[in-house]
Order: sequence, then structure tokens, then C-alpha cells
Amino acid sequence: MELDLASQDYIFRGLIRHHTQSEKAEILCLIAGLTSLQRLNLRSNMFHSIPDYFGNLTQLRYLDLSSNHLEKVPLWIHAIADLEHLNLSANEISELPSFLSKFHNLKTLRLHKNTFRVYPDEYGACTKLELLNLYSSRLRHIPSVIFDYSKLRVLAWGVTPIAELPEDIERLGELECLMLQCNCVSVLPETLCELKHLKGLFLLQNKLKELPKGIGNLENLEHMTLYQNELGSLPASFENLKNLRKLNLAWNQFEELPSVITGLPKLEWFGFFYNPIRGEMPRLNHIKEVIVEK
Repeated sequence: MELDLASQDYIFRGLIRHHTQSEKAEILCLIAGLTSLQRLNLRSNMFHSIPDYFGNLTQLRYLDLSSNHLEKVPLWIHAIADLEHLNLSANEISELPSFLSKFHNLKTLRLHKNTFRVYPDEYGACTKLELLNLYSSRLRHIPSVIFDYSKLRVLAWGVTPIAELPEDIERLGELECLMLQCNCVSVLPETLCELKHLKGLFLLQNKLKELPKGIGNLENLEHMTLYQNELGSLPASFENLKNLRKLNLAWNQFEELPSVITGLPKLEWFGFFYNPIRGEMPRLNHIKEVIVEK
């Protein structure tokens, strides 16, 4: 059984938000009585809090409380022992409770766009995590406990002042998608090139001047975005990325087209605009869509 009270409509985004307070209370009471509920989406309803009696929903596997005005993680969530998917993004949460570490079946955890400054070490117990989104938090470094998530497939991080990606990134051997956006990263460790399952690499809006020499080892990579960095060249091994389909090198410091681009047989989309290119660009007829000027 599932209940979705989050509209995708741009104007009327939450289906409860336009009710009076008394009507909201009545609706929430009715929802809390659905004790067999497994999926609950209360996104974008302008909640500042959610009643404790929601702890009766012990069968929940999926819970979305994103885009509200929660300042704390509701305490009643600790009663949902078998929760697998939790979305608390886009709230005003300033502190993460230790009880989330009890969710040993948790697979996806979305905490982006909040104000917390500490990611508890206890969360290392969530060993089944496959997706973790910490984009736009107040964290000032990537917590070491994250590298214990051996099943992690997606890691999103951004809008923080971190200057480097830890070498321990290689411990995330199952990682398929890595996003580091709007940071201050200037150097990438060679250990990044050990992530053989990586399909998507999004390193936009950083301060990268070069890529690791072994970047070509990421032979399963399909989508790479290096938009708005300080790159002026690509390593020779780049030509080994034979499965690359989409590449964005826009807004860097390239003065000419890297020769390795012509040797990428599956490339379908290539962004190269806002680079200080000297002379004419060679034809790239093997690529379906090439964007050089904006």
C-alpha cells in the first residue's frame, strides 16, 4: 500500500499545504491509521513538524519528507525498523540523530539541502546503503565513515569548501555515479581510477587543472561532466574511454581540441563552449551533437 501526497505540479506542489491547520491535523490522523502503509510521500507540504503517532506506521519501507520546513528529524522515525528509503532533503535540519544508524536495511539516504555540520560516525552501521546524497550541506569534509559503504553506487556531494577528494575513494568499489559539484577540488587522487564500475562522473564547477593519468582505466564510463574547471589538456589514457557517450568540457582553458576526442567511438554529445580556442575547430562528424559556441 502506498500514499503519495506530493503533487509534481509547479504551482500546487503539496496536496495538503493549502488546507487549514485543523484540516491538516485530520488528514494526518487518517494517514497514521493506515498501519499497513509501505510507501508514504509527504513532500512539499510546508510541515514544520509531523505528529508522533506516525510511529504507528511500522511497515513503511519508503518515506519522503523532503521540501518541508523540518528543523529536526522526527523522533518517531526510529520506530520504523525496516525502512529502506529515506528522503529528508530540502528541509532546515541542523543536526542528525544517532538513531538513523539503527536502520540496517537502509538503501537510499537523501539529506541534501539541509544545514547540519556533522555526519555521525554511527551511520557507518548502515552497511546496505546504495545511494547517499549530501549535496549542499554544511559539512566541511567528506566523513571517513562514508568509505565503509562497500555497496554504495551513487554518491552526491557539492557546494562545500573541500579542496581534495580522499584517496580512500577507491574503497567504494561498487560506485557507479560520483558527483562533486561547486567545491574547491583542484586535485584528484589516482585511486579514483580504481572505480571500475563507474558510469557517471560529474566534477563540474571545481578548480581542476589536470586529470589523473590513469583516468582511462574507467573503461565503463558513459557520462563525464567537467564543466567549469581550469583544464587545458587531457591525459593520453583518455582515449581508452571507449564507452563514453556524453562529455562536457565547457568553460575550461582549452586552446585547442584534445586529439584524444577523435578516438572516442561511442561519443554522441560533446560540449566545448566557452574555451579560449585558437584557430578553427576540426570537424567531428562521428559525434551526433557538438556544442562549441553559446
